[in-house]
Amino acid sequence: MEQQVDSPDKAGESQTSQEGVDDANGARLSRRSFVIKAMAAMGTIAAAIVALPVAAFMSAPGWLSNAPRRLISHTVSPALRSDEWTSAGPIDRLRLGQPKHMIVSRPIVDGWIEREAPIGVYVLREGDAKATVLDPHCTHLGCAVDWSSGSGSFLCPCHGGSFDPEGYPTGGPPPRRMDVYETRVQDGEVQFRELLDA
Repeated sequence: MEQQVDSPDKAGESQTSQEGVDDANGARLSRRSFVIKAMAAMGTIAAAIVALPVAAFMSAPGWLSNAPRRLISHTVSPALRSDEWTSAGPIDRLRLGQPKHMIVSRPIVDGWIEREAPIGVYVLREGDAKATVLDPHCTHLGCAVDWSSGSGSFLCPCHGGSFDPEGYPTGGPPPRRMDVYETRVQDGEVQFRELLDA
C-alpha cells in the first residue's frame, strides 16, 4: 500500500487556510472573512459620519422653531444691539396699512466697535401717531422676506412662509411673529431702537 505524501505546496496551503483570527464567539475567521467584516464596519462608520450632519440639517426646522428667538435674530446684522433711537422718516409719507421697505443708517454696537450701518426694515403705519417697525427676516431660518402687495402679505422665498402686514405668521413653517423693534412716533417722525422680546 502506497503512502500518500502531501507536497510542500499543499501543506503550506492547508496551513494558510487554517490561519485566521478569533471572532467574538471564539470561532475562527479566515482572512477573507475578517477583511470583509472589517470593511463593512469601516463603511458603517463612514456612512454615520456623513449621515449625522445631514440628519441635523434635515431636522433643523423642528428644533430651531422651539429655540429662543435670540438664536435666530443674532445671526443677522440688523439685530446688533443699539439703545439709540433711529429715524425711519415722517409718518405722513407712509400709506396706512401698507408696509414700506426702507434702508436706514443705524448706530450699532458690535463688541467694542461702534459704527453706523445701513439696515433694512419694514415700517407699517397703523394710525396718525402709531407705527410698527419690523425686522425683514423670516423667523423660521432667517431668510429675508419681501412684501407682496398683490397678496397683501410678507412672503419668504426659502420655505414658503408668509406673514400678514403686522408680521404675524399666516402660513408655512414660521413659528412666531416677525421680530419687532421698539417703536415710537415723536414730532411726526417714526423712530425705533432695540428689538423687543418675542
